[in-house]
Amino acid sequence: MTHNVHGSDPGPLIGTGRAADVFDLGGQRVLRRNRDGTSTAVEAAVMRHARSHGFPVPEVFDTSGADLVMERITGPTMLEAFAARPWKVRQFAATLAELHTRLAAIPMPNLDLPSVWGRRETLVHGDLHPDNVMYGANGPLVIDWSNVRCDPLGSEVANTWLIVASSEIDGGLATRSVGRAGRSLFLKLFLARCDTESARTLLSAAADHRLTDPNLRPSETAAIQAIVKAEARD
Repeated sequence: MTHNVHGSDPGPLIGTGRAADVFDLGGQRVLRRNRDGTSTAVEAAVMRHARSHGFPVPEVFDTSGADLVMERITGPTMLEAFAARPWKVRQFAATLAELHTRLAAIPMPNLDLPSVWGRRETLVHGDLHPDNVMYGANGPLVIDWSNVRCDPLGSEVANTWLIVASSEIDGGLATRSVGRAGRSLFLKLFLARCDTESARTLLSAAADHRLTDPNLRPSETAAIQAIVKAEARD
């Protein structure tokens, strides 16, 4: 049975994603609750492991069942910061690439983490894209470790490649058009700082895994399929 740290009414709802809700607990703490009841125990353990190795992660205070209590980060996501200051695209792309490099250098924790490919080469966040990087008082921090696993080198970049290139942009026609143009430049700059060849060899397999996500929108599914086809032709 899933036990919730703060019951059914933990406090004001301050954010909601495709799979979880975030509540303000006061005292610079938030509670993130998985709506499907998935346990946060492994996620919390990996966040603590990454933080102990100097990786920028919010501090974890408590975990129980679907609930994860952690430090509240007051600031924009990288996606929000990019939308507000698109002329800093090189800086944002470089920061995301650096976070990928730093994460790959962390020793794998002594945990029974899942592996999509069965090749346990490096710790993989599984969703390391601009909307899961927040700017706090001391710089960027990586949030939402619910898809963490151990997989081959290059798989993290391949997954981020697909997410950035395929994610649906909300808003009107003009907003979507500008967003797509900015996204293309961001992705190009990001990949230029990564081991793109290793990622490319895993792109099709990463797409197969990505397409199993029940939270994908139809347009995102179509975009992922188109990306794989385009890479196969090159």
